Amino acid sequence: MSPLSSMSCRFTAIGGTRFIVACGYKGDLIKRNFKDFNLITSDFTVSLRDGSRKVLYKSPPDWNVSLVDTGVVTMTGGRPAQAEGVATWRDIHGHVF
Repeated sequence: MSPLSSMSCRFTAIGGTRFIVACGYKGDLIKRNFKDFNLITSDFTVSLRDGSRKVLYKSPPDWNVSLVDTGVVTMTGGRPAQAEGVATWRDIHGHVF
């Protein structure tokens, strides 16, 4: 499990289900991690013949994750301010990674 997923699990334990991830450097990897979250965190069967997959996973978490590209030159402290433009920001209650 990635560090972001681990932090999200901790917030889920106290009732959080909506998150904003302010992506900068390596944002493409972070986005890919969440896009493929169910596959990464699950067992699956793959057909080597045609590449089809059957995911054998537990129930995925009920999360809504907004991934906001804040740019690679934005310093860490400036990322939450740039993420404020996301429509769901007011509903997040400060859970920004």
